[in-house]
Amino acid sequence: MGFLPIFLYLAGFILLFMLVVTNSFKSKKALYTQALEELHEHLSAFDPDGAHPADLEGEFSLRDLEKRYSSLRSTISGDQLSVLEESVKPMLGKAKLRLHWYNRLVQKKPYSFVAGIMGYSAIRPSI
Repeated sequence: MGFLPIFLYLAGFILLFMLVVTNSFKSKKALYTQALEELHEHLSAFDPDGAHPADLEGEFSLRDLEKRYSSLRSTISGDQLSVLEESVKPMLGKAKLRLHWYNRLVQKKPYSFVAGIMGYSAIRPSI
């Protein structure tokens, strides 16, 4: 028997660790995507122009939504501006925080090894 049980336990631990970390990556990325979608929906409700190019593709980045938010702030005035500020600003902060959580987890030392093996990488907001 010798070292065989030790190697089996070690291999089992590594496999379980990789599964847990992969599940954590998936959940944090899903939370970030969900926050972006909620932010997009709220911005679309205030936008008088209608569809944007990002709407047609179904893909939008945090940077695009921030630009859209700032352009809406400059065009809207009065009560709608205060409603926009109260509803969208916390959602924007939530999306940024979730992006930070995901990127921090992917770049942290033991998790970065699993991220490299499983193909996860940090999300860079497009410029």
